[in-house]
Formats: sequence, C-alpha cells, structure tokens
Amino acid sequence: MSFGRALREASLGLYRTGTVGVFSCLAIAASLLLIGVFAQLLDAARLTAASLKDRVEVEIYLKDGTSRRGAMALAEDVRSIDGVAAVDYVDKATAAEEFRKLFGNDLLSALTTNPLPASLRIRFEADASVRTSASKISALVGEHRDVEQVESGEAWLTEVERVVDLSVWVGLFLMMVLALACGFAVSNTAKLMVLAQREAIEIMRVVGASNGFIRVTFMLGGGLQGTAGGLLAAFVVVACSSLWMSVIPIESSLSTPFVAASLIALGACLGVVGSWASLNRVLQAIG
Repeated sequence: MSFGRALREASLGLYRTGTVGVFSCLAIAASLLLIGVFAQLLDAARLTAASLKDRVEVEIYLKDGTSRRGAMALAEDVRSIDGVAAVDYVDKATAAEEFRKLFGNDLLSALTTNPLPASLRIRFEADASVRTSASKISALVGEHRDVEQVESGEAWLTEVERVVDLSVWVGLFLMMVLALACGFAVSNTAKLMVLAQREAIEIMRVVGASNGFIRVTFMLGGGLQGTAGGLLAAFVVVACSSLWMSVIPIESSLSTPFVAASLIALGACLGVVGSWASLNRVLQAIG
C-alpha cells in the first residue's frame, strides 16, 4: 500500500464526513485564528515591556554643597556597575530649566533661591537587568555622604514586570486551551471518519491493508483537516491584517506571513496528533 493510496483514501474519507467535517474545519480555523491573535498580543506585550525598561532611569539626588568633582567621582563609581550605559550630571541650573519646561515658570519665580538639587541621571544598556543594576546602585550610594536620595523606580518596574508576566502566562494558558480544542475537534472528526467507514476498513483489511496503513490513512485525513483549518485561519489573518492594525495598532516582531505559515503548520500538526489520539481505541472497538 503506497503513500499516494493512503493520501487518496484520506481525502475521500474526509469528504465523506460532509457537514460535520466542514464545521470541524471551521472550529479549527477559529481556534487557530485566536491562537495567532494571542501570539501577536503576547509578543507586543514583550516588546512593550522591553521598551519600558529602556526608558527607566535612576536618579541620584545630591546634597546641597556637593562639588562637581565629588559628583563626577561618584558617577565613575556608578558607571562601573554592570548594565549601566551612561551617567549624566545634572546641575541645579539644568534641573531648574527642566522644571520650567514641565511646569512653567510661576513656581520657581516666586522663590529667591533655586531649591532643586543637583543629581546624577543613570541610563541602562538595552539588554541589562534593570532591577539588578538598580539594586546595586542603591546599595552602592545608599550611605554615601553626598547623596540625599535615590529614586530607582524599582517598585514601578516590579509592577510592570508583574503585569507583563501575568499577561504572558494567561495568554499561554488560553493558547494551550485553544490548541486542545483544535485537537479535540480533529479527534472527534477522526472518530466519525473511522466509524463511517467501518465497511471500508474491513475491505481494506481483506485486501491486505495493515493496521499501520489504516492508521496512516486516517492520520493523513486529520492532517488534511487541520491544514484546511490552518489555511482558512491564515487567509483571514492576511486579509484582515490591515484592519487589525488600524483597530489595535500594536507593535509585534511577528510578521503576518510568519503568523500565517505558523498557523498552517500548527493546524497540520494538531490534526495528525488529534487523529492519532483517537484511532487506537476506535479501531479496537470495531475489531
């Protein structure tokens, strides 16, 4: 029994399922489409978290009277910490100018002296662990005689990472549920294919077809069904990608062609696995 014969029998078996097979393909396509959407949303969340980390800055506020030389010496110590990309010295005049740009001139003009402290503003490398580096900076300068306060933003960054991690885990869980739903749909259709072709299976056994050939035939049928669902989901992804981006303008590193191809491959794999999971018990039941 050749592979071509098995593929032809699988195609005929899938065709004989009729309306049930059509609805099963639609269910698979819907599940795969949601998986593709969740994958893009999760990737967008990952990129957003990375972008937020890139914008995190630690501010070390210096005590009044701290000399520029002392500030530069402290900046050199901070710059030696792993993950630190740059340390900028912001003097009192620059701090006042930045304050005026943000809040206007009224507040400072009412004062006779500039109350804003000089500071060291620290930026981090793109691939650095910001929380680890910020903790090291806090430990280094916490008791320094020239330091008034350290604004590390660790609490804010921790909350951002917690929300992103929670979103990723929830998304992965939902993707697993949808993948199981795809496999379940294929498994049920495979059972119907086997039961509907009980006589055909008996004839195949009479003419010498092995159980292995029969399993391959119906696993190919499941693969075809999953591929059909994947193609339908991929078509919707490609056709609606512009509309999707206009409604929810997210940034994702997953391109539309990559997502479409992945859905087709995932559909085929789930189809084969779902058919294999249901075949042994059904074949044994029909003898």
